[in-house]
Amino acid sequence: MPTFEEYNKYGQTYNRFFIDPWYRPVKRNPPIWFFKLMVGHFKNAFDRWEEFFFNSAPPYDLQIWLFNKTFIRSEIYCAKVDHFGQTRNIFTPSTVQKSFPEQIFGGKIKAELEWVLCDDFNYFDEEDFLDIYGNLPTISKNKFIENFHADGRKYYTFKIGDVWVGRLKCIK
Repeated sequence: MPTFEEYNKYGQTYNRFFIDPWYRPVKRNPPIWFFKLMVGHFKNAFDRWEEFFFNSAPPYDLQIWLFNKTFIRSEIYCAKVDHFGQTRNIFTPSTVQKSFPEQIFGGKIKAELEWVLCDDFNYFDEEDFLDIYGNLPTISKNKFIENFHADGRKYYTFKIGDVWVGRLKCIK
């Protein structure tokens, strides 16, 4: 269950499954059949979190993040917001249209939540990028996207996969 200490201190809280042998310093994906079981447990935990926050929290945005390619990073996330119905978007919605991967995540969770496909990126500040990738040939560097922080500092991104962000369906 989430704790209010972290939620109140940071304005957000999260939880993921730390399952041996897949969640070690070198993280590996579990087999698809096992990951589908994990997704079912995520949904059960999500329902408990929804009840917990609904009964005891100010406005919140509760989400499940299912990472496609790096499944083991999937998690439940909840953030404070100013009013109910507001969302906090950590990820950028994808410009690519794809169907929800039921063969990986299962069909039941698809039906119970509203899903948005987003891009999952690695981020590098300019200094780190040059230290790590400075000697790459230009063709390899073209996979990175150059961006700028609000204060003008340069950073680079590299797409590593997709993340499906799920929220409770709104009653219309």
